[in-house]
Amino acid sequence: MNKILIIIKREYLTRVRKRLFIITTILTPLALVAIVGVQILLVNVSNDTKKILVADESGVFKNKLENKEHLQFSYSDIKFEELKKEFKEKGYSGILHVPADFNMYTPEGIEYFSDEQLGLGPQSDIEDNLTNIIRTMKLEKIDISPALVDQLSKSVTLNTIVMSEKGEKEGNTGLASGIGFGMGMIIYIVMFIYGGMVMRGVLEEKNNRIAEVIISSVKPFEMMMGKIIGIALVGLTQFVLWIILIVGAFSVLGYFYAHQLQDFQHAQQMIPGAQMQMQQQMGKWQAYGDLQKSLSSINIPWLVFTFLFYFLGGYFIYASLFAAVGAATGDEPDASLNMVITMPVIISFFIMTNIPNNPNSGLAVFASLFPLTSPIVMVARIPFEPPWWQIIASMVFLVLGFVLIVWMAAKIYRTGILMYGKKNSLREVVKWLFYKYN
Repeated sequence: MNKILIIIKREYLTRVRKRLFIITTILTPLALVAIVGVQILLVNVSNDTKKILVADESGVFKNKLENKEHLQFSYSDIKFEELKKEFKEKGYSGILHVPADFNMYTPEGIEYFSDEQLGLGPQSDIEDNLTNIIRTMKLEKIDISPALVDQLSKSVTLNTIVMSEKGEKEGNTGLASGIGFGMGMIIYIVMFIYGGMVMRGVLEEKNNRIAEVIISSVKPFEMMMGKIIGIALVGLTQFVLWIILIVGAFSVLGYFYAHQLQDFQHAQQMIPGAQMQMQQQMGKWQAYGDLQKSLSSINIPWLVFTFLFYFLGGYFIYASLFAAVGAATGDEPDASLNMVITMPVIISFFIMTNIPNNPNSGLAVFASLFPLTSPIVMVARIPFEPPWWQIIASMVFLVLGFVLIVWMAAKIYRTGILMYGKKNSLREVVKWLFYKYN
């Protein structure tokens, strides 16, 4: 046991002291926060108010266009050709021209003139504004009020109630899908990144003949487990630091954005006709409040426990397999051996993407019980609250699978770590499992 601890310490300290580890640990979360912050900043900077002069020769839209946060409309009876020459001098961004022969039943011919390209967002807002006015006028022509149409067009909201032995509680399919997919994706990425790190470490020691020196002092199994656990601790250290940095950075960003929201509300009150825009924005924050309410109903400790269980179980299984592949190959990993490892992970990913549509399908249940696929598939099903017997069976099978796979990987590792200059086929590697050692 002491020898394993020594190897763990060596693997851990060697990797966390590397400049690349320090740089990626610090820059990755900061880059994520910077991307979000820049997007918010760009939205605020790019949303300059456009003053648009409306030349409505038909009179259909006069004094009817609704001012928005970044769009303000003014009207003029001056001839259109004269306005084209002087609109810029009067401080307008462009001219919205409606021809005299405009027909609301064939709404064509409306043009926007400016010395710069109109952005996609403002263009969409103007088109929606015009469309709503025409829609209202058409409804009035047939004596139907827009309010009645809005009532008839309201969609039905379905509340899902999950019944269990503990009683009934409200579910949230979208939230469950997001949480499950997020946890599964993290494990999917970890298996490739840190599993690949284990394999590269084994290859490096094997090709540099460092393994020969270490094997003279420790058993191959101790060497393999020390390397796997050491890299696992490196990964956990990196994740903990990422969480701390991301939470801290987003807290600062959230504080800044809260002040931006207050400024936005004050500015909205000063913009004529902006009440609708303000209501839409407040509706978004109401949706955010509903999301927080849904999150409060989730058993966070249980999610964290199951995530860590499958995270560690999946990592140890695949890290053992990657270590075995590293020991069994030469200078570069063998494609056929790599395929044996990566295929279950890729299959798990595709099954996970279909879980929101049918979390209790036969394939999903089987994949959540099978040890090579359960680390990804079961964590994606956990937010949908599968039966307890499936969770318990999945955990038991994962532990048993871990013991079996580590034993197999140790046999392969012991034989292959000191074997040089030979490319071993999958068939030969399987034979190593049945070798007997004194």
